[in-house]
Amino acid sequence: MDRRKRNLVAARCLLAALACARGASGQPSAPDPSRVAEVNRLFALGNDAFRRGDYAAALEAYRGAWDLEQLPDARFNMARAYEALGDIAHALLAFEDCERLYAREGDRAEVRARLELLRRRPVPVVVVSEPSGATVRVDDAEEGPLAPTVLQLPPGPHVLSARREGYRELVRRLVLRPGVGETVTLTLEPLSIASPPPPPPPPPPPPGASEGLAERIAARRSRRFVNWRLSWFTGVALPQDALRVGLGGELGLFLGRGFTTQLHALWISDPSGNPLVLTAEVGWTFRADELDIGVLAHGGVLFNCVEACRSGRVTRESQQPIGGLTLKADLLVHPRFAVGLYGRFSWRSLDLTASESVLSSLGLCLSFEF
Repeated sequence: MDRRKRNLVAARCLLAALACARGASGQPSAPDPSRVAEVNRLFALGNDAFRRGDYAAALEAYRGAWDLEQLPDARFNMARAYEALGDIAHALLAFEDCERLYAREGDRAEVRARLELLRRRPVPVVVVSEPSGATVRVDDAEEGPLAPTVLQLPPGPHVLSARREGYRELVRRLVLRPGVGETVTLTLEPLSIASPPPPPPPPPPPPGASEGLAERIAARRSRRFVNWRLSWFTGVALPQDALRVGLGGELGLFLGRGFTTQLHALWISDPSGNPLVLTAEVGWTFRADELDIGVLAHGGVLFNCVEACRSGRVTRESQQPIGGLTLKADLLVHPRFAVGLYGRFSWRSLDLTASESVLSSLGLCLSFEF
């Protein structure tokens, strides 16, 4: 043992210390020979037990000597016995006492060196998982043992993680104190208890594939603030008592969610002059997921309606102002294409009181948005 020689003279040190002590009268006190002999005997017993490896008996003997007289060497030997028994926490406390008790700087330096080594010594960490068999990883390690297991970790902060198939990964943070081991129980949660991850979005349709209702609605709802629409239409018109074929087109502009303005042209097939209608329209389009319903007012000019149009009270000028109402419904069949019905009711010369001034047209239309 490191301090065996010092232990052999422990009794002499004690005698000298007692001889120098003074009583209440200020006179030197005589040492107690029986007490000195007992301290000397306990030191000898402790040294002998330590040599045999019986550290528990050695600790008991050194503690008895310490209880009789608080000698630094007795406390130092207790610390060494604690260290040999693996009781690092008590060894640290005993060495810290020695650092305060020793008077010589050399002794204190030796104690500080031992303290530094003990404070860095790994401590045992018992890791148990529920259920057992989880893989335990420490800090940034790629692999680890299966729980239950005992890890030897240096004092300080650490991160433990446990993984097992069918369970969620569990992460636990802990801070280890020098000389103090810990028992950590990691209770894993089955994956069935955790909320399932959201399903992945459906893949986009391949080029050329037809789009269903959901795709068309999504495209309709993602329109920009400004949209243009080009329409072609065909139907019938009633410039006089007989129905006539009408062909035409429109260029429309949508702003926001419904404001609509457009230019409209309608050619009416009639042997007596082929009337032509040119109008500008403004109004509102009510936009559902797949259906547009527009209500617009229009105004413009009617050309070549001299012979083809009924007269009555309305004159038959070659160019006549007209105005009226447009109703239109479009059904989305593709993100950019729609088919629909239209109806226009116009009054020639803006005469709302004369029935013969009405110029009506009905038909089908095909629209393209861009």
